[in-house]
Amino acid sequence: MMDTKLKAELQPVGNDIQDMKNEIRNVKLFQENALLPHLETIESCYTDTYTRYRNYADRMVAMSGLRLYRNSSAINVSNQLAELHMP
Repeated sequence: MMDTKLKAELQPVGNDIQDMKNEIRNVKLFQENALLPHLETIESCYTDTYTRYRNYADRMVAMSGLRLYRNSSAINVSNQLAELHMP
């Protein structure tokens, strides 16, 4: 008598637990099939953009160095020409 009464009271709890398990399974499937592919696409875009910016920054540093070298060379040549033209 007591066992059947206890089982009857626990049955709704067991049903709720099973419903929660089904909901969790559905959420996991949604994450796997819908969210993760979109996140991977977003990650890929950000990674590609980061790589382009990093490469561009490296080139900018190199170009800046070349510009400084060119400017210093131009100043040196200008000074040398000025010395040649001074009487």
